[in-house]
Amino acid sequence: MKNSLADSALPHEAQQALEQLGQNIRDARKARRMRQKDFAARCLLSVDRLRKLEQGEPTVGLGALAQALFVLDMTDQLGRVAALDPMTRPHGHIDPSVHNLDF
Repeated sequence: MKNSLADSALPHEAQQALEQLGQNIRDARKARRMRQKDFAARCLLSVDRLRKLEQGEPTVGLGALAQALFVLDMTDQLGRVAALDPMTRPHGHIDPSVHNLDF
């Protein structure tokens, strides 16, 4: 399998975070006593795609992540990613001046 330029340019810290995310999903699956094959079927993923997700492979899409979190009853976790960024919410709300940055 060829790696894309984006994959090879991924900062080490970001790759470590993806690997930890994959480990967390694997741990949650195992805590629920689900085999990979059964979990993959419930997530509508191939076992290979699930393995890549659990290994923190950066090419796995957000849809696969969202589906896995849904099956684990953890979709609330997805909405928390970057939700407390101090650059966008210094006082608990989004600074109105940032709305003009989408062009």
